[in-house]
Amino acid sequence: MKELTGNSNIVSCWKSEIPLLILKSFNEFSNGEFSDSIKTLKHVLSFINEESKRKDFASSFSYIDQNPLDVSCLIQFLRNLPTISLTIEEWQNKTERLIEQHFNFENGAIDFQIRKKMDGYVMKAVKLTRVCDFFNFRGSNSLSLISTVHKVKGLTYDACLVFLKKKQSTNLFVRIVFPM
Repeated sequence: MKELTGNSNIVSCWKSEIPLLILKSFNEFSNGEFSDSIKTLKHVLSFINEESKRKDFASSFSYIDQNPLDVSCLIQFLRNLPTISLTIEEWQNKTERLIEQHFNFENGAIDFQIRKKMDGYVMKAVKLTRVCDFFNFRGSNSLSLISTVHKVKGLTYDACLVFLKKKQSTNLFVRIVFPM
C-alpha cells in the first residue's frame, strides 16, 4: 500500500480492508498496472465473498485469469468506480452500491463501516475529506482509457496500443509525428 499513499503509515478510516484494496486496485489500474490491478481486485472479491458468505460468488470468479469475460467484468467495475474527488462518505456509499449492482448482491448487503474513532482524527472531518486528499493520491484522478478508435477520434494521448485481427482486410497507415 506504500505506492498508494506515498508513505508507510497507512491510516484506514474503515473497519474493513476492502475499501483500501479497491483504492489500491484503482490506483494500479490508473497507472497502467493492469495485471496487478486485477490480482488486487480478485483479492477484494475473496474478502467480499468471505464477509457475505456467498458461495456462488466465489465459484463464479475462480478461473478469472483464464476467462477474458470475467476480466472484462472486473475492468468494467474499475471504470465505473466513483471518482476519488468525492468525500470518503460519498465514495463509500457509491462504491457499496456499485458492488451490489455490478456483482448482483441484494441492496444493503455491502457495508464497509467507517470507524467510530481514530487516534488523532475527528471522524466528522474525516468523513467529509476527499478520498484523493486523505490518501494522498499522486497519480491521475481518472482511469486509463480503454476505448474504440471511434470514441478517441480527435483526442490526444502519450501512447496508444492497437489490436488488429490476423486477417485485417483494410490497410493501416501509421504516421509518426515528432514534437518540435
